[in-house]
Amino acid sequence: MFQLSLFFKSDQRSLKHQFQYQLPDQDYYGDPIIFGEPAEVQAKFFKVQEKIFLDLEVNFSFEMKCARCLELIRQEKSVNKSFQLIAENQQQDLTEQDHEEDVIHYEKDQIDLEGIVHEQVLLEIPIKVVCDENCNGICSQCGNLRDDGNCNCDEAATEEETDPRLAKLKDWYQE
Repeated sequence: MFQLSLFFKSDQRSLKHQFQYQLPDQDYYGDPIIFGEPAEVQAKFFKVQEKIFLDLEVNFSFEMKCARCLELIRQEKSVNKSFQLIAENQQQDLTEQDHEEDVIHYEKDQIDLEGIVHEQVLLEIPIKVVCDENCNGICSQCGNLRDDGNCNCDEAATEEETDPRLAKLKDWYQE
């Protein structure tokens, strides 16, 4: 928890806070997401009139398996996001414009920066990653990587073969 009380009481218009946050590894629908290095976080709080804002910048890297060939790949990403901070007891004072902005509620002059970082990082990670747009993946017949040249299967024959259990479905589409 980050204490905002000193910032609220001071005459400072802005406050910078830098830290590292080690994200826990995740299991995303059976696909592991590995965060090897801590995320670099820069949080800048600033006052504009009576409102408090947070500019958040997070630089992080993660490893995931390619959705086509299952090779482990590493990607680097960054998140840049701005929020308005509103005390929990001031929720009823929100205007329509405030509802359109990204709002973070805080209690007792504390804000959970690590929780916000964790949420924003997970929102930035793509559902599936590929090592290369031209990755051909794994052969469904022999199980070898198609790009390695170890697959000697006839591509035309494998595409035309139909699972005998599903052969009746072809008749539906011929009508």
